[in-house]
Amino acid sequence: MIEDEINLKDIDTRFITDMSELFKNSTRSDFKGLKYWDVSNVKSMASMFEGCENFNQDLSSWDVSNVKSMASMFEGCENFNQDLSSWDTSKVDYMHKMFRNCHKLDKSIAQKWKLEQDYLF
Repeated sequence: MIEDEINLKDIDTRFITDMSELFKNSTRSDFKGLKYWDVSNVKSMASMFEGCENFNQDLSSWDVSNVKSMASMFEGCENFNQDLSSWDTSKVDYMHKMFRNCHKLDKSIAQKWKLEQDYLF
Protein backbone atom coordinates (compact mmCIF):
# COMPACT_ATOMS: atom_id res chain seq x y z
CA MET A 1 0.00 0.00 0.00
CA ILE A 2 1.29 3.45 -0.84
CA GLU A 3 0.98 5.88 2.06
CA ASP A 4 0.17 9.61 1.97
CA GLU A 5 3.77 10.65 2.66
CA ILE A 6 4.80 9.40 -0.78
CA ASN A 7 4.24 11.84 -3.64
CA LEU A 8 2.59 9.72 -6.34
CA LYS A 9 3.95 11.95 -9.10
CA ASP A 10 7.49 10.83 -8.21
CA ILE A 11 6.86 7.11 -8.79
CA ASP A 12 8.23 5.70 -12.06
CA THR A 13 5.56 3.31 -13.33
CA ARG A 14 6.79 2.82 -16.90
CA PHE A 15 7.69 -0.85 -16.47
CA ILE A 16 4.90 -1.99 -14.17
CA THR A 17 2.57 -4.59 -15.70
CA ASP A 18 0.32 -5.42 -12.73
CA MET A 19 -1.37 -2.80 -10.56
CA SER A 20 -3.99 -5.15 -9.14
CA GLU A 21 -5.12 -4.18 -5.63
CA LEU A 22 -2.49 -1.42 -5.47
CA PHE A 23 -4.70 0.91 -3.44
CA LYS A 24 -7.38 -1.60 -2.40
CA ASN A 25 -9.11 -0.40 0.79
CA SER A 26 -6.48 2.32 1.16
CA THR A 27 -7.12 5.10 3.65
CA ARG A 28 -4.91 7.39 1.58
CA SER A 29 -6.50 10.80 1.07
CA ASP A 30 -4.07 12.37 -1.40
CA PHE A 31 -4.08 10.78 -4.84
CA LYS A 32 -2.68 13.82 -6.67
CA GLY A 33 -0.03 12.90 -9.20
CA LEU A 34 -1.72 9.76 -10.50
CA LYS A 35 -2.59 11.48 -13.76
CA TYR A 36 1.12 11.62 -14.58
CA TRP A 37 1.66 7.87 -14.30
CA ASP A 38 2.72 5.97 -17.41
CA VAL A 39 0.46 2.91 -17.31
CA SER A 40 0.94 1.95 -20.94
CA ASN A 41 2.48 -1.44 -20.05
CA VAL A 42 -0.06 -2.41 -17.40
CA LYS A 43 -2.06 -5.57 -18.11
CA SER A 44 -4.13 -5.74 -14.91
CA MET A 45 -5.81 -3.00 -12.91
CA ALA A 46 -8.22 -5.36 -11.18
CA SER A 47 -9.41 -3.97 -7.83
CA MET A 48 -6.81 -1.20 -8.11
CA PHE A 49 -8.91 1.35 -6.19
CA GLU A 50 -11.53 -1.01 -4.77
CA GLY A 51 -12.87 0.25 -1.46
CA CYS A 52 -11.35 3.75 -1.74
CA GLU A 53 -14.64 5.46 -0.92
CA ASN A 54 -13.49 9.05 -1.53
CA PHE A 55 -11.31 8.41 -4.58
CA ASN A 56 -12.21 10.83 -7.39
CA GLN A 57 -9.11 11.64 -9.46
CA ASP A 58 -9.04 12.43 -13.16
CA LEU A 59 -7.37 9.51 -14.94
CA SER A 60 -8.62 10.33 -18.43
CA SER A 61 -5.08 10.84 -19.75
CA TRP A 62 -4.00 7.28 -18.91
CA ASP A 63 -3.09 5.00 -21.82
CA VAL A 64 -4.92 1.81 -20.83
CA SER A 65 -4.77 0.28 -24.30
CA ASN A 66 -2.87 -2.81 -23.07
CA VAL A 67 -4.99 -3.55 -20.01
CA LYS A 68 -6.81 -6.89 -20.03
CA SER A 69 -8.50 -6.78 -16.61
CA MET A 70 -10.33 -3.89 -14.98
CA ALA A 71 -12.62 -6.06 -12.86
CA SER A 72 -13.72 -4.24 -9.69
CA MET A 73 -11.22 -1.47 -10.47
CA PHE A 74 -13.35 1.25 -8.85
CA GLU A 75 -15.76 -0.95 -6.90
CA GLY A 76 -16.84 0.84 -3.74
CA CYS A 77 -15.44 4.22 -4.82
CA GLU A 78 -18.67 5.89 -3.81
CA ASN A 79 -17.64 9.42 -4.83
CA PHE A 80 -15.93 8.55 -8.11
CA ASN A 81 -17.35 10.58 -11.00
CA GLN A 82 -14.74 11.08 -13.71
CA ASP A 83 -15.13 10.84 -17.47
CA LEU A 84 -13.14 7.86 -18.72
CA SER A 85 -14.91 7.63 -22.08
CA SER A 86 -11.65 8.43 -23.90
CA TRP A 87 -10.02 5.23 -22.63
CA ASP A 88 -9.23 2.59 -25.25
CA THR A 89 -10.70 -0.52 -23.61
CA SER A 90 -10.57 -2.68 -26.74
CA LYS A 91 -8.20 -5.25 -25.16
CA VAL A 92 -10.03 -5.51 -21.85
CA ASP A 93 -11.50 -8.97 -21.26
CA TYR A 94 -12.75 -8.46 -17.70
CA MET A 95 -14.68 -5.40 -16.52
CA HIS A 96 -17.12 -7.15 -14.21
CA LYS A 97 -18.21 -4.89 -11.32
CA MET A 98 -15.75 -2.20 -12.47
CA PHE A 99 -17.99 0.58 -11.14
CA ARG A 100 -20.09 -1.31 -8.60
CA ASN A 101 -21.24 1.01 -5.78
CA CYS A 102 -19.90 4.12 -7.52
CA HIS A 103 -23.05 6.00 -6.61
CA LYS A 104 -22.09 9.37 -8.14
CA LEU A 105 -20.76 8.08 -11.46
CA ASP A 106 -22.48 9.12 -14.69
CA LYS A 107 -23.60 5.71 -15.90
CA SER A 108 -23.64 6.76 -19.56
CA ILE A 109 -20.08 5.44 -19.77
CA ALA A 110 -21.56 1.99 -20.40
CA GLN A 111 -23.14 3.29 -23.59
CA LYS A 112 -19.92 4.98 -24.71
CA TRP A 113 -18.05 1.68 -24.28
CA LYS A 114 -20.99 -0.26 -25.75
CA LEU A 115 -21.38 -2.50 -22.70
CA GLU A 116 -24.30 -3.61 -20.58
CA GLN A 117 -24.78 -1.52 -17.43
CA ASP A 118 -25.41 -4.65 -15.38
CA TYR A 119 -21.93 -5.85 -16.26
CA LEU A 120 -20.11 -2.70 -15.10
CA PHE A 121 -22.32 -1.80 -12.17
